[in-house]
Amino acid sequence: ALGIGLSWMIGREFADGTITGLFALPVPRWAIALAKLLIYLAWTIAVSLALCATLLTLGLLLGHGAPDPTEWQALARQIPVTIFVGLAATPAAWATTLGRGLLPGIATAIGLFAAIPAVVAYNRYAHDIDRLAIRFETFIEEFSNILQRNATQH
Repeated sequence: ALGIGLSWMIGREFADGTITGLFALPVPRWAIALAKLLIYLAWTIAVSLALCATLLTLGLLLGHGAPDPTEWQALARQIPVTIFVGLAATPAAWATTLGRGLLPGIATAIGLFAAIPAVVAYNRYAHDIDRLAIRFETFIEEFSNILQRNATQH
């Protein structure tokens, strides 16, 4: 959702046809882009705070009681995690600008939504496979040594 919001914020000038008026202002283009990204950062921070407040309120309304210290820590961790997710969607702004519309940015946001967990999962499973391969190699060496000892004893 954050990437789609960023795509809308950057790409709506292209879709509405107001980009020429925006670039005709006596303001450098980098300042316009920076202002949009700073507003997006503020929006992302507001969303992360609202998400934590909503989680806290729902927990209280559902009768889970006051959070204990570990739950407060989890809520506090949720804020930077949501902000980092918002920052990970920043390439959607470049795709929106390059594609001159909303759809390239939305497609990029959806692609990032699918690609980032896939890369994390791939790295995790690749590490697990490497660890298993080392265990199998160790087992093979130990088993080979046992067979060699038994063969020389008989």
